[in-house]
Order: sequence, then C-alpha cells, then structure tokens
Amino acid sequence: MIIKPVFIKGPRFFLWSIMFALPLLYVVLAYLQASYFDGYPYDGPFQHLYPLREMDKGFFPGIDFNFFHGTAIPYLNYIAYKLVGGGIFGALFSAKLTQFLSVYIGLMFLCSRLFSINSWHLAFFAIFGIIASETYFIGLAPLWDVSSFGIRTVAGLLVAGILVSPPRNQFIALALLAAVCVLGVLMGTEQGFYCAGAIVLVILLTNYCHGMWHRIVCAALFSVGFALGLLAFVYLAFGSIDSLLFIKNVADDQVWYYGAPPVLFLRSLSEIYSNSHYHFLLKIVVFSIAVLVIVLTSHKKGVISDAQYRAVLFLMLWGWMGLTSNFSMVAYHYSEPLLRSILIAIILLTLSYIEINKTFITRFFQRGSM
Repeated sequence: MIIKPVFIKGPRFFLWSIMFALPLLYVVLAYLQASYFDGYPYDGPFQHLYPLREMDKGFFPGIDFNFFHGTAIPYLNYIAYKLVGGGIFGALFSAKLTQFLSVYIGLMFLCSRLFSINSWHLAFFAIFGIIASETYFIGLAPLWDVSSFGIRTVAGLLVAGILVSPPRNQFIALALLAAVCVLGVLMGTEQGFYCAGAIVLVILLTNYCHGMWHRIVCAALFSVGFALGLLAFVYLAFGSIDSLLFIKNVADDQVWYYGAPPVLFLRSLSEIYSNSHYHFLLKIVVFSIAVLVIVLTSHKKGVISDAQYRAVLFLMLWGWMGLTSNFSMVAYHYSEPLLRSILIAIILLTLSYIEINKTFITRFFQRGSM
C-alpha cells in the first residue's frame, strides 16, 4: 500500500492568493530590475537583445539567423519585449519574465502530480522549490538572472510530471514524451537531448514497460519518434535544419562563441583534479547518488510509488547528463537541474516518511485506547 504524503493545510483562499500573487509580484520586480542595467556586458542581457533587435528588422530565428540557446527563446521573449517598448529595457524585462514564468509553471505542473496534491497546495511547493534553488544560485537562478537557463530546463520538469501520470495508451505516452523533448531542444538545445537520453534509460531500467524486449521496443520507438519529430518540426517550421547543424558548429568552437573572462574552459583533463569547480561537482554527484539510493530503498519498501520513483530517477539522470556540459564551458549553473532534482527528492522522502510516522502513531494510540 502506498502512503500519500502529508501536506500543510491552510485556507484555500490564502494559498490561491499566494499562487497568483507571486507572478504579479515578480512582474513588478522584473520591471524595477530592468529599469537599470548594472551587469556584465558579455552575458545574458545582450544574448537576448541582439536576436530581438533582429526580429524588429523583420528577421526570424531559425530562418534568417540562429540562436544557440534555443531557437524558440527569442519568439517567447518577443511579445513582452514589444509590449514594454523594446530596447535593452524590453530585452531585460522579457528575459526575466519568461525565465520566472517557465520555472514557476514547470514546478507547479510537476508538484501537482508528484506529490498527489490538490491545486491549492501548488503554491507552497512551487514557491519552496524556487526559493530553495535561489539559496544555491544567487545571480544564476530564475528570480534574478537575465540568462535563459530557467527556460532551457523547463522541459525536464514537464517530462518528470508526465512520467508520474502518463496517458494510459503507451504509444500516446511515448509520443507525448517525444514531443516534449522536441520542445526541449527548441527551448534549451542540449537540455532537450539530455531529457531524451534520460527517458530512454528510465524506460530500460524501470517497469514502465514490462519485459526486457518490451522495454527495448519502447525505447526504440521513443528514440525514433523523437529524432524524426525533431527533424520534421524544425524543417517544416524553419524551412531547413540549419538551426540543428548550428548546434554542432558552436559546440566545436565554444571558445570563439563565449570567449570572454570570467568564463572558463577545460583545456586538459588534468584540470579536473586541480579546478575547485570540479571538486564541487564531485560532491554534488556523490550526494545525489546517496539520495537516489534512499529513494530506491524507500520505493522497495512501498513508501513511494512506482510512478514517483520513475520521476525522481529521470530527474537525477537528467541532472547528471547536464553536468557533462562542464567538459566544455565550466559554469556553476549547469548544476542547477541536479540540485533542484535533489531538492524535489528530499521533499518527497520527507513528506512520505512524515505521513508513515503519523499513521503509525495514530494506530498505536488507537490500539492503546481499546
């Protein structure tokens, strides 16, 4: 029997108010922060400004020029950019707004499925997850950053939510997962490929499909569907697959594309042992493995369900794959998906064990009163 986690109770009106007030509050904060620019001139602000200016001239991402972080990102930013008058202010405001909303919506979708909660509880988990991520990445997280990493990682949150409660028809479920991964490539380039790779491993390693041959067939169907769907969508939407080929060109020449201090690049494998950043990554990986072992043990004991285990396993695999980006450009924000996945797993474990202890104590006192 699977124990459903316990949740903080509260008036529905209060929690609904928080859920809707937070995005409105962030609109005000984004407006104030975008009113002045005091950041580095080489990073996120101008990565967004240049493609938006090109769109003002009538050129379009994926057709007339390429945008490495995700072809769809300038399209998502452009509406807010135009509504506030364009310029560097519009670029900053639109980047901050879409960055926050994507992570907020992704967390709400995942929490509503993973924690088996009613809609008015979404605010608590979404707010908790976002604020907790800020603890690790002040200046590199959705509330403050003007990069696009929040948008780029939202597909992983959506995939995890689907894995908790997929459509009953397995073919439709695989097609839906493939479609989200295609969206992940358009919105996050390599993050979409990491999602696809993690899904394949989840299919092969869990009982999502019963029987080894069935797992292999499902993994193959998903992989083919993802590859063909990506090629077809990009070609039909943009008239060519140049935006996909551009990914390889940039990856082959990262230093030229990002080559400005303080960005670091791995010049040799020996730097893995001398660079403090890689020591930090090692600690994260070891801790995440320990958390996953506890999740696996809890799953075997029936504390968490098969679906919850699949989602957590996917999040961990996706986070580990994301760390491989550090073998080209060294950056702490590549750790954010894994850290957020660890956080979600800890929340799930904590609430599940609280509910078990609550049930045990209740039954103990009920027996004592008989």
